[in-house]
Amino acid sequence: MKISVSFMLLLLLDSVPASESVECQLASPPDIYAALRETTASLVQLKVDMAAVKAQLKTEVDKLKQQLQGVFTAPVRGAYHFEWHFAGEKNRGSAGWLVKNSQKVFAVYEQQATGFLGVSNGLTLLLEVGDVVFVRLAASSVAFDNFNHHTTFSGHLLFPM
Repeated sequence: MKISVSFMLLLLLDSVPASESVECQLASPPDIYAALRETTASLVQLKVDMAAVKAQLKTEVDKLKQQLQGVFTAPVRGAYHFEWHFAGEKNRGSAGWLVKNSQKVFAVYEQQATGFLGVSNGLTLLLEVGDVVFVRLAASSVAFDNFNHHTTFSGHLLFPM
């Protein structure tokens, strides 16, 4: 039985024309080390690119945080004028301060039983490059604002020194 099966296989293999035969060639093995070096270099470059993007995003986030807090940093030494208009809620005392480099410079305060609260103050300060000026509300105060911009903080350079 083994002989007849083997003979049949030989006959079948001989009957396949040469044009239909499949040649099996051994391809040269890929240079795995070159591929690994290339992948490593790509990953290192990607890491450098990601670090640069991260630093840029941190800078942008810091700028946005500063804008959100209403912080002003003096770009040049000079005399600056600041104004703060504060709107609050009735039946509640409202207070706040203008702060220069963590020191309270002036305060605003208003309390009344009825109506709309509104208080303003302004001053001129000599600032050095990098001095920071911002407003801070008292813990119990609430500032009111809407599309009419009732509460504002503004400043401008009068003249450099």
